[in-house]
Amino acid sequence: MIVCVTGGCTSLTTLPPEGIDLEDVRIVSQLMLESGAPIEDMNTVRKHLSQVGGGKLALLTHAELVSLIAIDEVAGVPWGPTVPDTTSFSDAKHVLMRHGLWSKVPSSVRDYFERADMLQETPKAIDFERMKVRARHVVFAENKMLCRAAERKANELGISAATISTSIEGEAKDVGMVFASIAREIERNGKPFEPPCVLVAGGETTVSIRDGHGEGGRNQELALAAALKIAGSKKITMISVGTDGTDGPTDIAGAIVDGYTLERTKEIRVNMLEELEKHDSSNVFRKIGDAVYTSDTGTNLMDLIVIFIGKDAKGEYQTKTLELPS
Repeated sequence: MIVCVTGGCTSLTTLPPEGIDLEDVRIVSQLMLESGAPIEDMNTVRKHLSQVGGGKLALLTHAELVSLIAIDEVAGVPWGPTVPDTTSFSDAKHVLMRHGLWSKVPSSVRDYFERADMLQETPKAIDFERMKVRARHVVFAENKMLCRAAERKANELGISAATISTSIEGEAKDVGMVFASIAREIERNGKPFEPPCVLVAGGETTVSIRDGHGEGGRNQELALAAALKIAGSKKITMISVGTDGTDGPTDIAGAIVDGYTLERTKEIRVNMLEELEKHDSSNVFRKIGDAVYTSDTGTNLMDLIVIFIGKDAKGEYQTKTLELPS
């Protein structure tokens, strides 16, 4: 049996346990999204609300399994319904408690987690060995491949490039401000790299939603926050996109910003700071025409962030791969 696993697999193979409706699982997923929980925490819970997830599919067949996996989690390890799980019902319950959601999830979910026994637990590696499951897991795509491709493209254009991380996490607007600060340091002081250069990063940030929010996504929010920090720069351009082609509940993949973005929003009387606080980044980027559309790409390898820091027009580009400081 050949099993192809990519982003969205967990959602598309949801089969809730007896006594739990699909709507209950949807509510749990929505609550976790709005809480800003990282994808690893979300999947810990969702694997324990599925009859096939967390390796259970592998126990339903006597066939030899070959899983072709596209990794869409910062942890960077094989995952999916044919891979042994490393989490437990106790972990799932603690995740909901840690994010303040235990009392908010449907009672059917709380009851199921409270009474679940070892027979309902997701299979671990030792279970695969005991049941002699024949399974091979082949990773054919991951975020670091995207980052390397971005580096190569920058070099082809005669620009130095470096990947600074492929495991970015955190609140999207905070990450955006940090990346913008690094770009500013390079622009002003030539540290840790000399401009012109391209910085590349990958990972998956989160957005903690409050009541009365607008429309947006983590990449758009990251870009909007960065635009506030690089305002006035004539040398910095930054793009952040979701590799599946959708950012949050929108048809936008992400956004591109530079030192003129703030000025342009003021011209159309849009307050960027207010929109950021309302999580209404899509409203901004649609109005100024800087939303990025890619359409559905068919897979998900997390997010890609690319930052260009230029130099004076008289400077000439020299191609090389930047070495990160030890």
